[in-house]
Amino acid sequence: TDNRWQNLRDVEHLDNCKNHSLSKSNTSTYNGVSYHKSTGKYRAYINKDNKQVHLGLFNTIEEATTARRNADIEHNYHKNHGQGSE
Repeated sequence: TDNRWQNLRDVEHLDNCKNHSLSKSNTSTYNGVSYHKSTGKYRAYINKDNKQVHLGLFNTIEEATTARRNADIEHNYHKNHGQGSE
C-alpha cells in the first residue's frame, strides 16, 4: 500500500511476474495445477523464461500442489506467488 521508491524493488519483468496473485480464471484454486481430463490426473507446471515447464502428472491435487511448491522454491518465486486475488 506504500509505493514510495524506497519500498520498491528494482527487478526485471520476468522476476516481477514471480509474485503475481492467483489468476481469476484459475479453476483448481492452486497456482500451476490443472486437471488433465484425458488421464484423470492432476498436472503441475511452472513458467520458466517465458516457457511452460511440465512438472508431472499426479494422482491427487495435493501431490501436484507439492510438486509446484517445490518448483516455486527452486525457481525463486516469491513466497506469496499465487496467494489471494486482486
